[in-house]
Amino acid sequence: SDTDLGNTVSQGAVLNEAGVPMIQDTVLGGLTVISGQVQNATAFFFTWFLDKHPETQARAEAWEAQWLDVCIAANAKYKYITVYRWAERSISDELLRESQTAFLPVVISYLVMFVYVTLALGKLHPVRSKIMLGLSGVVVVICSIVIAFGLGSLCGIQVTPIITEVIPFVILAIGVDNVFLLTQCFERSDPTDSLEDRIAYAVTHAGVSITLASFAEIMAFLLGMVTNMSA
Repeated sequence: SDTDLGNTVSQGAVLNEAGVPMIQDTVLGGLTVISGQVQNATAFFFTWFLDKHPETQARAEAWEAQWLDVCIAANAKYKYITVYRWAERSISDELLRESQTAFLPVVISYLVMFVYVTLALGKLHPVRSKIMLGLSGVVVVICSIVIAFGLGSLCGIQVTPIITEVIPFVILAIGVDNVFLLTQCFERSDPTDSLEDRIAYAVTHAGVSITLASFAEIMAFLLGMVTNMSA
């Protein structure tokens, strides 16, 4: 009966498979307790532990996917019951879904940055618009991303979906900044000098700041890589 069930839960007489008493707060939610007796609960927690050894990894992931589908179907089937689900693969599934929908914003951001660099460097001038310079700067950034992913794959580094969302924007901001520095130093050089001398002047003056900035960014990323951060 409901009374017997309430007494059993209140007395902590519910045991798990290991014979350990279940704590009320770990299995029940929205508890109403009066004089030490559980009167009502609006939620019930279910927990399943899967054996996820390498040889059973694929089977466990398939079970989780099917279980999530059943929970979604239950929400559509039952009017007065809401099923909240959480699985080990939930985070990776959500990141994968977000990364698949983030392709268009990445493309738009690179197009906007290309237009911005072109206008900022050369203004609206028929000769000095520097369209190819802006395009080259964006292309170099894209190539650096491809090379980074290639080297990571060659070294056996696993790529998580969140990387595909964050890295393109970070590299874009860092790479385009160097384009402005080099262009500014090049324009400050003596126009009467040869092209080689003007390039040497630009690299000499902008190279120091670019090198220091790159070193600081590398150290920041290395510190982030060795720091344990919870999801």
